[in-house]
Amino acid sequence: MAMTRLERGTKYAIAKILNRQGYPRYADFFMKFDLHFHNPKYPFAASVNVDEGVINLNPAITDKEDVSVIIRHEILHVYLAHAKRALNHYAKQKGLQWKELDDIPLQALVNMSDEELNQLSDAIKQDAITDREIARELYGKNYKGYPYHNYIKDLEISNRGYTEHDKNLIRNLTINGISFAGLVTDDLEPDWVNMSIEDMMDAVEKQIKEEARQAEEDAKNHIVRGKFDPKTGRFKSRKGVLYGKA
Repeated sequence: MAMTRLERGTKYAIAKILNRQGYPRYADFFMKFDLHFHNPKYPFAASVNVDEGVINLNPAITDKEDVSVIIRHEILHVYLAHAKRALNHYAKQKGLQWKELDDIPLQALVNMSDEELNQLSDAIKQDAITDREIARELYGKNYKGYPYHNYIKDLEISNRGYTEHDKNLIRNLTINGISFAGLVTDDLEPDWVNMSIEDMMDAVEKQIKEEARQAEEDAKNHIVRGKFDPKTGRFKSRKGVLYGKA
C-alpha cells in the first residue's frame, strides 16, 4: 500500500528531526522504509515489517522526542537482526538449526497450515516444518507476563540503543493520556544490563532448568513453595493452589 501524502510528509519531517538530534545514520536507514499510520483499538505505539519495508506508527504520538526514540527503537530491531538472531539461538538451544527459507516470509511461515506445507517441494518441506515449529514455539512463549521474544529484544535495545534521556522517555511514554511505558533493563532485569539477546536467552534457560530441578526436589521432600497472605490467613502456592479456609 502506497504512503498517503500525510504519511510521506511525516516521514520526511521525522528524518529531519533525527538529523537535528544527531542521528543521521538512523535518518538514512529510516528513509529506506515506508511510513504508515496505524491506530488500532488495542494499545500500540509502533512496529516494523521488514518483509514489506514498512514502519507503522500510531499517529496519536506527536511529541517529537517520543517519536524519535520510538522510530529509533524500531530501526534497531532491524539493524540488530533481532528476528534472525532470536530464532537461530532458540533453535540452537533445542538442538535444532534455523534454516531461514528465502522464498517464505517469516510471518507467512508461522501462519502456514499443514495443507500448505504439504504442497511445498520435497527439497524444502522438512526445513519448513522444522522452522515453523521453532518459530511458533518461540513466538508463543511468555515470560513475566510479556511475549518472550519481545521482552528480550526490547531489553537489548535498552542496553545498546538508549541514552539515559531515552530511558526516561520510554518510562514515561503516554498515548492519548494513557500510560504506555516501554521496557528498560535497569528497571526489570538489572543483572541483564549489557547482555545480548543470546545471553538473556541462556539466562532464562538456566533459570527454567533450575526451577524444574527445584520443583522435582520439592516434590520428593513434600515441600510446597508460595506466599502466605496474613490478611486472609491463606497460603497460595506457585501453581496457584490456595490452602487454608476462605
